[in-house]
Amino acid sequence: MRRTTHDLKLDEDALSDNLELADSILLTEDLRLTTNSPALDDRRWKKSFGFITARPHEYLIHIRKGQVLRRTSGQASRCFKWPGDMVAMVPTTLKQLVFESGQVTLDNIHVRIRGFAIYRITDPEKTYKLISFWDRWEAEKKLARIIGEPCRSHTKWLVSNMTMEDCIRKRKESIADILLKELRLAITEQETGVSVETVDIQDVRFGDDELFEAFQSPSKEEIYLKRDASELTRKGDIELRRLKQEQEVAAQKKVTEIDRLKNNEEVRLQREGYVRAELAEQRHVKQEEVEHNEFLADLTEEKKLARQQRVAEVNREIALAEMQITKQKADLELETLKQRTDIDNSLTPVALEKAFLEKSLPDIAAAISSSFENARLTIYQNQNGNGGSPFSFILDEIMHIFRNRINRLANEEVKQP
Repeated sequence: MRRTTHDLKLDEDALSDNLELADSILLTEDLRLTTNSPALDDRRWKKSFGFITARPHEYLIHIRKGQVLRRTSGQASRCFKWPGDMVAMVPTTLKQLVFESGQVTLDNIHVRIRGFAIYRITDPEKTYKLISFWDRWEAEKKLARIIGEPCRSHTKWLVSNMTMEDCIRKRKESIADILLKELRLAITEQETGVSVETVDIQDVRFGDDELFEAFQSPSKEEIYLKRDASELTRKGDIELRRLKQEQEVAAQKKVTEIDRLKNNEEVRLQREGYVRAELAEQRHVKQEEVEHNEFLADLTEEKKLARQQRVAEVNREIALAEMQITKQKADLELETLKQRTDIDNSLTPVALEKAFLEKSLPDIAAAISSSFENARLTIYQNQNGNGGSPFSFILDEIMHIFRNRINRLANEEVKQP
């Protein structure tokens, strides 16, 4: 049965989904490789034909008739494998190799060194020529051993020429840095395509715990002595600081007491000053009050005198005005008298009589009417039924005489030139 390209693609995806990443690989008792390579059942590149796809951290190398096909080779590349073609997948991720090495130091102390090296493949086309990646797990193990064994051997050589103190204190510059240089000389990136990124020493441990305790004893004793001396010094410093603080507190109390006394004295003086100022202010107020009262009295007296003067002046002016009025009245009466005299001298007997009738007669009538104001009158009726006053006949006669006289005087005035 012929399989289609679509079926091959489904099989490839199903296989990729079932892959699991490995955690670490134990190479030897003293070598362990930490990797994220696919599980052992990953056989994508071993298919007889079909599409093969590299992951982002893999470099695919497609070989046909002994030649690398550049068009389908590359990082995370994809190719179609025909029968007779060869495909290799080289991982380009960082790998961590943990190594351990036991050795006797220059001062005959057995120590065990543990460190790690980090490396990666930078040029897969050079590396696959030196190491076969047809079996990927075996290739990674072989490359790890190629790097790990020199690390162990160089570490032994370095430790054997160092003292225990140097192994502990100078493990970075005396062991790790030298290991990195030696590895880069032995495994060059230009020839192998592998780059050793870093080498570091994690632990330096004694082979015997009692020896380690003995090694630590002088340091511990010195540390304890320093601790006791530091404790004594600390206690002395604390006591000295306490005494200084007590002295400072006593001095501060003394200064505070002096300041308090000064403040009390200043308050007392200020209070006395306030009292004196208040008394002076009261005296000044009383003096101003007295002066003000005197001023008011003087002002009242002045106003009284001024009022009396104005009253006197007004009275004098009134008296003068009255005198002038009296004089004017006298002058007016004199003038009136003169005019009357002149009139009397110039009037004829007819004019005098007329004046008497015109001026004196109404006065006489008013006098008569006023005299009869409260009198009781009895009315008599004649035979015709007409009533009247008992003096009506007399008055009619008097009025008739006066009218005739007035008419005669009027005619005489007309006749006079």
